[in-house]
Amino acid sequence: LFAASSDTWLLVFDNAASAKEVQPWRPLVGHVDIVATSTNAVAWSGWRAHGVPHLARTDSIALLEMRMGVSAPSADWRRKASQLSADLDDWPLTLDLACAYLSASGRGIEFAPQYVSLLMSKIIDEEVLMPEGYKTHSTLLRAVVVALEGLESRAKSSPGPGSRRHGVASATMETMAYLPGRSAHANLAVTAAVDLLDEELQDDPDAVVDAVAFALAEFSLASRRMDAQSRSLQSTFRVNEVVLHVVRARHSVRRRAEVLRSVIESAYGHVTRAIDERARADAELVAPSATSALRWLLESGYASMYGTLLAGNLAVLWSALNQPEISLEYFELELHVLNTLGQHAPVLRAKIHAAIASNLATLERPTPEILDAVSKCVLMLDQWPVDDAESDRTAVLYQLETVLNLLRRNPREDPSHRTLIDVAYSALASIHR
Repeated sequence: LFAASSDTWLLVFDNAASAKEVQPWRPLVGHVDIVATSTNAVAWSGWRAHGVPHLARTDSIALLEMRMGVSAPSADWRRKASQLSADLDDWPLTLDLACAYLSASGRGIEFAPQYVSLLMSKIIDEEVLMPEGYKTHSTLLRAVVVALEGLESRAKSSPGPGSRRHGVASATMETMAYLPGRSAHANLAVTAAVDLLDEELQDDPDAVVDAVAFALAEFSLASRRMDAQSRSLQSTFRVNEVVLHVVRARHSVRRRAEVLRSVIESAYGHVTRAIDERARADAELVAPSATSALRWLLESGYASMYGTLLAGNLAVLWSALNQPEISLEYFELELHVLNTLGQHAPVLRAKIHAAIASNLATLERPTPEILDAVSKCVLMLDQWPVDDAESDRTAVLYQLETVLNLLRRNPREDPSHRTLIDVAYSALASIHR
């Protein structure tokens, strides 16, 4: 793409950890400028560095005016806004969270001193709660915690629709902590939140997502992206990664396990529906969130039957959508989940290896690589329990035969591989017997 273009391209990497993380994406040819933002100032040897300071005070005040809807501020209002900006170190996210809280109080900028006092009253373990690069941003951390606690407080207020809306929104912040911050599948996150609360989604799903989006926006914790002609079922939430880090850091080991269980089960349900409906748009929207949940599950070391099923369903989904390369990644991830959870499962592994062999053949990968998947499948077929799922076993055998026939009929096949193919046929024949 870059080599064939005479245009100058700009690649932007937001919040990158280091030059090493960006390096694989740097094109070797073409006219390309690269900008990377980072909170790690020492990991960019060889790059031209530009320090990004706090907002200028005039810009901080302008942000407060815009977020609080003040079109013609008085001199007194601007003085108080300037003091608030100074108290919050002129950090944009901190100011944005402050605006949401002050607006929710109904008193606006007049409540600013009490808000700052509330922030300063928080005794917080910054080393635990804040991500690397933000350890010195104490006002930001306090503002995030106050916003989360404000949402939780609304959820515990007097019974009613508003309280329930804020309760689901608070739980949604927990479930989104394990989804992509820039594109968390809204319906998946909300469905998982309802399950986390041990409730049932009795209302119209679109209406529930709308209510949650309103509650989260009220505290400036998340924004929603939705195409004009799209349904809420196809919308996504965007949350700042710092906020998500704080939410995760506040989770106990037990709570993280509970949240991940709900997220994984919700993801499994959404992916299953996409498979049944062969809905490519839904699949492409839900896949990143489902994958994110899986990776958090693995990183946390939790055993989950739904985790294994989810990985497999994602693989099947992309196979159905004629995307063998993507499907292959998910079949390999499913194997990784099985290995991580210590599950032998010869029947399931045989199906996975057969699918991997089929995808590799479709992608015309090297014959030894394809035959390696075939041999692993044969090994699992040899351990297949007697009289268990015979129709599935027959389907796997047919899939392997199809792959081997494809290799045998390939006129460009390396003659040295013919013997290997014949050996694979013999092994398959012994399984038939």
